[in-house]
Amino acid sequence: MLPAFCLRSALLQRWRILGISGVRAAHSHEGQVSHPDGSELLYFDHRSFPLPDLPFQKKLSSQQATLKEKERGPWKDLTQEDKISLYRIKFNKTYAEMNQPTNEWKTVIGSVLIFIGLTGLIVWWQRVYGEYVLTQPDHLSHFPSKYLLSSIQFTHPSHIP
Repeated sequence: MLPAFCLRSALLQRWRILGISGVRAAHSHEGQVSHPDGSELLYFDHRSFPLPDLPFQKKLSSQQATLKEKERGPWKDLTQEDKISLYRIKFNKTYAEMNQPTNEWKTVIGSVLIFIGLTGLIVWWQRVYGEYVLTQPDHLSHFPSKYLLSSIQFTHPSHIP
């Protein structure tokens, strides 16, 4: 049985179920939208889907076209390099390249360590500096200061009783 991730990613990419392009095409007032809507075949290279719907290279160069003509003949006439280039016309990656491990784990571990470090800095900051302490007593915090009263009355603060 295939993992759910493989099936989901393949279906989403092939059908464009969840994507901006599908929403954009449905709500566009500009006529024809050139985004694929799922009815077009897409190249999808994954080890769970060994034969993609389309070849990797759609437009062939003159050298590749002659190689494709040579492919129709006996395969004993083809060299190893010809067979490899024919494979590269049809597929982007080999199974060995698809099975190669990615370095995504380094990004995940690095992000987790940065998050833990920032959290540790915040905890340390709270322990060192503690909570915010008011420097003005509570019974004075409800009244405006002398400076505010003087600016409202346009007088010097020394004239306020």
